[in-house]
Amino acid sequence: MDEENEIQDLRLCKKNILTEEEALLVFKRICRQLDHKDNLFLDLNQLKLYCYNGYCNKYLRPKYWKLFLGYFPKNKFKYDHFIKSRRKHYKFYYENAIRQKNIKLLCDRIINNDIDRTILFPFTVKENNVEKIHCKFLDSDNSSLNFSSSHRDSIKRILLTYKITNSSIGYVQGMNMILIPIYYVMINSIDEEDRLYAEEDSFFCFYNLMAEIG
Repeated sequence: MDEENEIQDLRLCKKNILTEEEALLVFKRICRQLDHKDNLFLDLNQLKLYCYNGYCNKYLRPKYWKLFLGYFPKNKFKYDHFIKSRRKHYKFYYENAIRQKNIKLLCDRIINNDIDRTILFPFTVKENNVEKIHCKFLDSDNSSLNFSSSHRDSIKRILLTYKITNSSIGYVQGMNMILIPIYYVMINSIDEEDRLYAEEDSFFCFYNLMAEIG
């Protein structure tokens, strides 16, 4: 039975267009592979093929990004412990970054300047008879966040934490434009856990990506 499923999976992951029935089957198989409580083997190459052929949605996209950016442990059955540990580490790194920030004044000035002038999905608001441009995404609130209600603040925190944690590299202008798409995918997931830990998970995905870029 498993061999038949593997053959069927191989056939489906090479198809560009799936029927509704096939799409549901694929979704279930992918979810089983990603589920650390399911004994189905996680086949990275197969998932890459599905992704390459465009099989994705708001639930799977954050999972794909975490997986392909090296945030998932190699052994999926250690996922629960691994992720909890990483998320705790982020809080530790961030608290350390705040301590360093208080010692090294203005160490986040460039980050703040970059993020404050970043505008995505702009809209105009009139304040005291003066029109100001706001960012529909970064300036929006989200009460599900662990740290703050501002997405813009989350981006600043991640970059400050990265800069302090990686002092040899620090912050380079433009890193914000690499981080924002990662964070956007996490915070717009339909999975509540992805949204709740969007900041922590985005930090490590960004960290791994920057390490790969070198």
